[in-house]
Amino acid sequence: MADHPDTNSGQPSPNEMEAAPAAIPPSFEPDPRSTFKSQKRRLLEAFERSYLIRLMTVFGGNVSRAAKAAGKERRDLGKLLKRYGLGSRQFARPPETQRQKASVD
Repeated sequence: MADHPDTNSGQPSPNEMEAAPAAIPPSFEPDPRSTFKSQKRRLLEAFERSYLIRLMTVFGGNVSRAAKAAGKERRDLGKLLKRYGLGSRQFARPPETQRQKASVD
């Protein structure tokens, strides 16, 4: 049971966080031809998208649990997912994985 998120806190276990893709965008090389503001926006968008992918992967597409772990309202997290074209279903675990998980518990 130590390998599963704590259902009370909504936080993933250390094993799950290690298994998820990195949330930090790849190195960012400033472009002197672009404005500070546009580069900052690009970097922030890359971080948000990467963070959302990792979060949703860890929680198997469960928006409520992911929102709780991120400290956001479910509705706000849903808006962010929509902004980046990410749907909860694309992160859902296959049914056989859920059955295996249930048999371990």
